[in-house]
Amino acid sequence: MVALEIASLAEFPSPLHITLLFKCAKHTILLSVLPSTPFSDIKSLLLLALQARNIKTINNDSVPAPDQGDQVEFGIPRNKKDLKKGFISPEMAEQVPGDSKGGKKKVNGNKAMPSGSPASAGLVDGSVLAFRFKQGEAMDMEDAADDEAQVPNDPGWNVELPHYDEEDEDLKGW
Repeated sequence: MVALEIASLAEFPSPLHITLLFKCAKHTILLSVLPSTPFSDIKSLLLLALQARNIKTINNDSVPAPDQGDQVEFGIPRNKKDLKKGFISPEMAEQVPGDSKGGKKKVNGNKAMPSGSPASAGLVDGSVLAFRFKQGEAMDMEDAADDEAQVPNDPGWNVELPHYDEEDEDLKGW
Protein backbone atom coordinates (compact mmCIF):
# COMPACT_ATOMS: atom_id res chain seq x y z
CA MET A 1 0.00 0.00 0.00
CA VAL A 2 2.88 2.38 0.73
CA ALA A 3 4.24 1.83 -2.81
CA LEU A 4 0.92 3.01 -4.25
CA GLU A 5 1.03 6.11 -2.08
CA ILE A 6 4.61 6.89 -3.15
CA ALA A 7 3.50 6.57 -6.77
CA SER A 8 0.69 9.04 -6.08
CA LEU A 9 3.29 11.66 -5.10
CA ALA A 10 4.64 11.57 -8.66
CA GLU A 11 1.26 12.18 -10.32
CA PHE A 12 0.74 15.50 -12.06
CA PRO A 13 -1.57 17.84 -10.16
CA SER A 14 -4.87 18.92 -11.68
CA PRO A 15 -5.90 22.58 -12.01
CA LEU A 16 -7.97 22.07 -8.86
CA HIS A 17 -4.86 21.37 -6.74
CA ILE A 18 -3.19 24.02 -4.62
CA THR A 19 0.49 24.10 -3.68
CA LEU A 20 1.21 24.44 0.03
CA LEU A 21 4.62 25.35 1.43
CA PHE A 22 5.45 23.46 4.64
CA LYS A 23 8.19 25.06 6.77
CA CYS A 24 10.14 23.61 9.67
CA ALA A 25 13.35 25.30 10.80
CA LYS A 26 15.12 26.32 7.57
CA HIS A 27 13.48 23.59 5.46
CA THR A 28 10.59 24.14 3.04
CA ILE A 29 8.64 21.26 1.47
CA LEU A 30 6.09 21.87 -1.29
CA LEU A 31 3.06 19.61 -1.69
CA SER A 32 0.25 19.87 -4.22
CA VAL A 33 -3.11 18.85 -2.73
CA LEU A 34 -6.83 19.35 -3.29
CA PRO A 35 -8.25 22.10 -1.04
CA SER A 36 -10.75 19.61 0.41
CA THR A 37 -8.05 17.10 1.46
CA PRO A 38 -8.21 16.56 5.24
CA PHE A 39 -5.16 17.66 7.20
CA SER A 40 -4.80 14.06 8.47
CA ASP A 41 -4.18 12.89 4.87
CA ILE A 42 -1.84 15.82 4.20
CA LYS A 43 0.23 14.88 7.26
CA SER A 44 0.68 11.36 5.88
CA LEU A 45 1.58 12.78 2.45
CA LEU A 46 4.18 15.07 4.02
CA LEU A 47 5.78 12.17 5.90
CA LEU A 48 5.66 10.09 2.73
CA ALA A 49 7.41 12.85 0.77
CA LEU A 50 10.12 13.09 3.44
CA GLN A 51 10.57 9.31 3.37
CA ALA A 52 10.75 9.30 -0.44
CA ARG A 53 13.63 11.81 -0.25
CA ASN A 54 15.32 9.71 2.49
CA ILE A 55 15.09 12.46 5.11
CA LYS A 56 15.46 10.87 8.55
CA THR A 57 15.70 13.95 10.81
CA ILE A 58 14.68 17.59 10.69
CA ASN A 59 16.16 19.96 13.25
CA ASN A 60 17.37 17.01 15.38
CA ASP A 61 13.84 15.52 15.51
CA SER A 62 13.30 12.06 14.04
CA VAL A 63 10.84 11.97 11.15
CA PRO A 64 7.95 9.60 11.99
CA ALA A 65 6.87 6.84 9.61
CA PRO A 66 4.16 7.80 7.06
CA ASP A 67 1.54 5.80 8.97
CA GLN A 68 2.16 7.99 12.04
CA GLY A 69 0.58 11.17 10.66
CA ASP A 70 -0.88 11.89 14.09
CA GLN A 71 2.68 12.74 15.23
CA VAL A 72 2.72 15.83 12.98
CA GLU A 73 1.20 19.19 13.88
CA PHE A 74 0.53 22.01 11.42
CA GLY A 75 0.48 25.72 12.09
CA ILE A 76 -1.13 28.37 9.91
CA PRO A 77 0.14 31.96 9.92
CA ARG A 78 -1.46 34.39 12.35
CA ASN A 79 -1.04 36.99 9.61
CA LYS A 80 -0.61 35.72 6.05
CA LYS A 81 1.25 38.87 5.01
CA ASP A 82 3.65 38.87 7.97
CA LEU A 83 4.93 35.40 8.87
CA LYS A 84 7.08 36.87 11.65
CA LYS A 85 3.91 37.15 13.76
CA GLY A 86 3.96 33.39 14.21
CA PHE A 87 1.70 30.42 13.63
CA ILE A 88 -1.31 28.79 15.29
CA SER A 89 -2.84 25.34 14.80
CA PRO A 90 -5.71 25.05 12.27
CA GLU A 91 -7.95 23.65 15.01
CA MET A 92 -7.33 26.76 17.10
CA ALA A 93 -7.89 29.03 14.08
CA GLU A 94 -11.34 27.51 13.51
CA GLN A 95 -12.29 28.43 17.09
CA VAL A 96 -11.33 32.12 16.91
CA PRO A 97 -13.82 34.79 15.78
CA GLY A 98 -11.42 36.67 13.45
CA ASP A 99 -9.52 35.46 10.42
CA SER A 100 -5.81 35.99 9.80
CA LYS A 101 -6.55 39.35 8.11
CA GLY A 102 -8.39 40.65 11.16
CA GLY A 103 -11.90 40.37 9.69
CA LYS A 104 -14.85 38.24 10.67
CA LYS A 105 -14.48 34.55 9.94
CA LYS A 106 -17.13 31.90 9.51
CA VAL A 107 -16.51 29.01 11.85
CA ASN A 108 -15.66 25.93 9.77
CA GLY A 109 -15.44 28.01 6.56
CA ASN A 110 -17.37 26.63 3.58
CA LYS A 111 -19.91 24.03 4.73
CA ALA A 112 -19.30 21.93 1.58
CA MET A 113 -15.69 21.34 2.64
CA PRO A 114 -14.74 18.90 5.39
CA SER A 115 -13.61 20.37 8.69
CA GLY A 116 -9.85 20.40 9.08
CA SER A 117 -8.95 20.97 5.43
CA PRO A 118 -6.94 23.73 3.72
CA ALA A 119 -10.19 25.23 2.39
CA SER A 120 -11.76 25.39 5.87
CA ALA A 121 -8.60 27.06 7.19
CA GLY A 122 -8.71 29.68 4.42
CA LEU A 123 -5.54 28.45 2.69
CA VAL A 124 -5.02 29.15 -1.01
CA ASP A 125 -2.38 28.29 -3.61
CA GLY A 126 1.06 29.27 -2.27
CA SER A 127 0.01 29.40 1.39
CA VAL A 128 2.66 28.72 4.02
CA LEU A 129 2.17 26.22 6.85
CA ALA A 130 4.54 25.46 9.70
CA PHE A 131 4.96 21.87 10.82
CA ARG A 132 6.53 20.15 13.79
CA PHE A 133 6.69 16.70 15.28
CA LYS A 134 4.91 16.06 18.57
CA GLN A 135 7.17 15.68 21.56
CA GLY A 136 5.87 13.85 24.63
CA GLU A 137 2.26 14.58 25.60
CA ALA A 138 -0.13 16.16 23.10
CA MET A 139 -0.76 19.84 23.60
CA ASP A 140 -4.20 21.06 24.64
CA MET A 141 -5.34 23.75 22.21
CA GLU A 142 -8.91 24.06 23.54
CA ASP A 143 -7.92 26.47 26.33
CA ALA A 144 -6.79 29.16 23.89
CA ALA A 145 -9.58 31.66 23.35
CA ASP A 146 -8.11 34.03 20.77
CA ASP A 147 -5.26 34.67 18.32
CA GLU A 148 -2.93 36.14 20.92
CA ALA A 149 -3.43 33.44 23.56
CA GLN A 150 -0.38 31.51 24.67
CA VAL A 151 -0.76 27.78 25.03
CA PRO A 152 1.00 26.40 28.12
CA ASN A 153 3.99 24.18 27.35
CA ASP A 154 3.84 25.10 23.65
CA PRO A 155 7.29 24.39 22.18
CA GLY A 156 6.81 26.93 19.37
CA TRP A 157 6.97 26.36 15.65
CA ASN A 158 10.72 26.89 15.09
CA VAL A 159 10.38 28.39 11.61
CA GLU A 160 13.42 30.28 10.35
CA LEU A 161 12.32 32.91 7.86
CA PRO A 162 14.82 34.28 5.35
CA HIS A 163 15.98 37.81 6.05
CA TYR A 164 18.22 40.14 4.14
CA ASP A 165 20.31 42.76 5.89
CA GLU A 166 21.35 45.81 3.91
CA GLU A 167 24.73 45.79 5.60
CA ASP A 168 25.57 42.11 5.38
CA GLU A 169 29.16 41.81 6.58
CA ASP A 170 29.93 39.02 4.11
CA LEU A 171 29.18 41.33 1.21
CA LYS A 172 31.25 44.31 2.38
CA GLY A 173 33.97 45.09 -0.06
CA TRP A 174 32.03 44.00 -3.13
